[in-house]
Amino acid sequence: MKEELLAEITELTELAKNGVIQVAVMVKEQLPDLVQQILTFKLTISIIGVGVSILILIFGTIIVRKIFRWEVEDADDVIVSPLLAFFGGLLTCVWLCFSTVTMLKILLAPKLYLIELVKELL
Repeated sequence: MKEELLAEITELTELAKNGVIQVAVMVKEQLPDLVQQILTFKLTISIIGVGVSILILIFGTIIVRKIFRWEVEDADDVIVSPLLAFFGGLLTCVWLCFSTVTMLKILLAPKLYLIELVKELL
């Protein structure tokens, strides 16, 4: 009875060991492709972020210039419009900076970016 139980445990241990080895081999084969896809995705998102930020700044500037060309009857509008433009522009500039930094990290130092990404995940 003991020998049968020991044989079954040994068989299960071997199956588990073989399964772990197969998973490790599969991960090792897929890792370069996975890394490339992560870098491509993050770079694309960063480029889109930079483009959208620049468009927001351009159109925001145009809209603010048009607002100041109109004659404003209410004194509150004179104060609110520049404040909205300022904070909107400030947030857009912050987003632009973060997107640009991410884009430059991926383009100039992809290994450093991946190390930071893994550090965030752990």
